Amino acid sequence: MKRTARSWGVAALAAAAVLVPLGTTIASAAETGAAANLPSANFEGATVPTDLPDASTQHYGGTPAKVTEFPGIIPGIRAGGPRPEGQTCTGTLVAPTKVLIAAHCADAAGEKTFVYGLDDLKLYNGGNGSGFQASKVVTYKKHPKYVNFDQGYDVAVVTLEKAITLVGGAAFPTYATSADASDVLIGKTGLSFGYGKKDFNDTTKDVTLTKANMPIVDGDSVCQGVGAGFKSATMICAGDPNGNPTILPGDSGGPLIVNNKIYGVASWSRADFKWYGVWGRLNNDMGDWVKQEVGTTVPADHTVSVSPASGSVKAGNYVSSTITTVAGSGGAENLKLTASGLPSGVQAVFQPTDVAAGSTAKVTFDASTSAANGTHNITLTATNAAGKAANTQYSLTVTDGGQPGPDFKVTIDPSSLTVDAGTSDRVALSTVAGSGGAEQVTLTASGAPSGVTVTFLPATVNTGEGSKVIVETAASTTSGTYSIDLNATNSGGKVAKATLTLTVKGVTNPGDHKVSVNPSSLTVNQGAGASAGVTTTAGSGGAEELTLSATGLPSGATATFQPTKVPAGEGAKVTIQTASSTPAGTYNVEVVATNAAGKTASGTVSLTVNGQNQTPFALGSAPSSVTVKQGASGSSTISSKQGSNGAEQISLTTSGAPSGVTASVSPSSIQTGASATLNLSVSGSAAAGTYTITVTGTNSAGKTATTTVSLTVETVTPPSGVTVTLSPSSGTVQQGQLAQFSARAIGGTGQLTLSSSGAPAGAFVSFNPPWLSQGGTSNVWIQPNFSTPPGTYPVTIKATSADGKTGTATYTLTVTAWGYAFGSAGRH
Repeated sequence: MKRTARSWGVAALAAAAVLVPLGTTIASAAETGAAANLPSANFEGATVPTDLPDASTQHYGGTPAKVTEFPGIIPGIRAGGPRPEGQTCTGTLVAPTKVLIAAHCADAAGEKTFVYGLDDLKLYNGGNGSGFQASKVVTYKKHPKYVNFDQGYDVAVVTLEKAITLVGGAAFPTYATSADASDVLIGKTGLSFGYGKKDFNDTTKDVTLTKANMPIVDGDSVCQGVGAGFKSATMICAGDPNGNPTILPGDSGGPLIVNNKIYGVASWSRADFKWYGVWGRLNNDMGDWVKQEVGTTVPADHTVSVSPASGSVKAGNYVSSTITTVAGSGGAENLKLTASGLPSGVQAVFQPTDVAAGSTAKVTFDASTSAANGTHNITLTATNAAGKAANTQYSLTVTDGGQPGPDFKVTIDPSSLTVDAGTSDRVALSTVAGSGGAEQVTLTASGAPSGVTVTFLPATVNTGEGSKVIVETAASTTSGTYSIDLNATNSGGKVAKATLTLTVKGVTNPGDHKVSVNPSSLTVNQGAGASAGVTTTAGSGGAEELTLSATGLPSGATATFQPTKVPAGEGAKVTIQTASSTPAGTYNVEVVATNAAGKTASGTVSLTVNGQNQTPFALGSAPSSVTVKQGASGSSTISSKQGSNGAEQISLTTSGAPSGVTASVSPSSIQTGASATLNLSVSGSAAAGTYTITVTGTNSAGKTATTTVSLTVETVTPPSGVTVTLSPSSGTVQQGQLAQFSARAIGGTGQLTLSSSGAPAGAFVSFNPPWLSQGGTSNVWIQPNFSTPPGTYPVTIKATSADGKTGTATYTLTVTAWGYAFGSAGRH
């Protein structure tokens, strides 16, 4: 587990859970007057959440996502990582060989690799899967000012061994720099992506890509008291105070996106992860450093080749080849295809004329009846937008061939198919009229293997028209790759053709695979949903593809699978969502896995739907009336009673609080049968009177219950002078430790200023804040250093009002000699 490193030397400070930055001794920490903060932790995949008091489990709160939604997203894995496939962090590809990520991700042990293109990282299968690009790490450069994740500058740039191209030829994401420093982020909502944990203990072992909207908050106000402290100069705070949604271990380094630009890199949270998330800020010098490290990517020369590289054609006919392009570091950039060196009477036709680097195209050399005989070297060129060109050579031999062939043509799209035995697919056939204009041609096929049927719809067309070609295979068709000629014959017997490459994959048809569902029973309220894991077991058909579906669902309910198709032996997640109209009751839902031959296997999950229209839950309050003076606070206990649905989760909200009164419920979400506290904070400016505060509970189906509390606000008559109250009024500390108490002051008019006298030699007195409004409270710290003489000292705390009135109170401070106690906590 990775947490903030600490050194503990004084027992009292250890008990207070003071977090000390790396490289700071306990003595220097005491001398700086560090406040007692809760521990923090980063989001690296091996981090285990810590249970803190009064913290309830919250989930990530995100939704499934695809790489195509944010093409730069890329998961990092490491040898020995405890998560599936060794998933450890999440980064963003900002250049073909550059990954933007958190600096602390470099500290995790084990060889590191990045895997691109998968919505579910389990499909990597230890490198034995398909549909991904992977590259090992060459360098992992941290920001030069980085010390520890909760002290800022938690950003790094990884250089990969191999270049990676983004899906669909997408452009690389952009990130903020100091040029965006004036952007106001507070109040906006950022979008976060990650492959990290989806639940508190990583029970589901889910490494799919998810996303969540993260409201950006004022971290200077609400994100304090954890770790080394939030610093807005290098950090962004977003999410929810209870961690729903939040980001979890495995999401470290993931992006926080605002207006399609990356403004933050996932960094840390409170150690239980039931709090806000903190991202490293990029719209400052941190983003400038990233830009410097990424640099300007100069695409390396792409390459182009042709196969076959030579061909012979009779005058009046044509011959075709396949052009293959290979991307350079410019990725899947657009390339324009051209030909030069063509002999008279020969033209080159590209299908298509523009391709993404890494793609293929078809080139057809069409020789007219007047084409010059001989062998000609033709240059085929692929040119990018910057004008950089790559060439390859094609040798074309033209002969007169005696009787000219037809000059009408046939093309197909696509030119190749791959099917399972027992299934079918189709291609589109197009004809192009020749010098004879539109003439009728008959379509036929030759070269089809046993068990393969080719049907044309229609079978007779005029040149210039098209036809649909259906290729059907029998379950007995032998697996292999075949060339099938699709022919067009005119009334004079002239034939033009296109060749279809057909690959048939054999299908084992036993139907002896198996399916199970865990858990085997689910209980939901009307309008709510629940998820379970689906496990498939391969039969003698091996890792054949299985399509997942569900039967037996009650009215209004739906089942969603993620993914919908899996190889036998792999798992999926099923989510059953009910409607508010779904009838209450218990149903046996069958989860069905069907192979390509239509053979099925199923597993059963028992679904119980609780009715929402029976006895409702209820709320109560005690006391039901509260009297609070201006500048003070009060509370009432909010109780809940279960209805017919039994124990269900409800959220609690308040309404009716007048100006100057803050009403909040803690916790804000409970199970029926439990209770919460209504806290009423009355400012000194609140108007006297009686008000009705309403507390509303809402369940997952939107059903509500309410209770009320009558709040009476009474005025406070300030004394003629200033009254200062200390709590507590005395304390004992060792040399080098902190004495902490509160000071409340009221009286006179206007703002009150705090000061002190009588502190012993070497002691430092500080106030937070040093100025108070009438009836306000300040935190006071007295810190004797290690040279302060032991003894008892009366320290006077003085408050002076704006009109010159004063008041004092005495804090009795006892200083004892410093003593050493053993204990440690640190990086694991």
